[in-house]
Amino acid sequence: MEYEQIIQHNGIITGKHIEYTFEGITILQHPDIQKYFVKIIKEFDRIIELGTYTGAFTLFLHRIKRLDTELISYDVDLSLCRISNYNLDLRWGNYFEEPTIIEIKELIENKSKRVLLLCDGGYKEYEFDKFGEYLKLNDVIMVHDYQENEEEYKKITNSIDWYDIADSSWYGVLESIKKYNLSKHELYDDFKTVLWGIFIKK
Repeated sequence: MEYEQIIQHNGIITGKHIEYTFEGITILQHPDIQKYFVKIIKEFDRIIELGTYTGAFTLFLHRIKRLDTELISYDVDLSLCRISNYNLDLRWGNYFEEPTIIEIKELIENKSKRVLLLCDGGYKEYEFDKFGEYLKLNDVIMVHDYQENEEEYKKITNSIDWYDIADSSWYGVLESIKKYNLSKHELYDDFKTVLWGIFIKK
């Protein structure tokens, strides 16, 4: 299948970012995510996203996942979401409060579903630590705005005209990795080039 760039640069500068869009909606993602997410997305029965924001990334995941894969996106504030009319499973709630924690825990622990957990809210390393505890064997957890080291992160972000600091790092999640018996995914080196850390439960 010929590679097609579906995440577009629209020439607008917002704060420290050049803006990219997916289906006309602002997406705060590296434009090359599509190269790598398509390689793994169909392996999962349930995708849980923490941090909906505009919903463009949620919509991107919806477009490339299996038809029977559940996609659930949480945010503490859905006022910026622009996909509310797409009939997707968008859930409002503070996922650091007990009722929502329990709900997400049960979604992850369901033994009949292989889970992909995406930490992309406002406290990514905390999300990684909080919910990484509930992963089952072969579940995968990812964390966005990720750097293995600062020099590499700056090189990647400057190449797409982003001038911001990372929200998560190897050292920021290392204790959680050890605590929950996680390992770098086989595509770890690919995903870090698009600012995602990816780890698998062993």
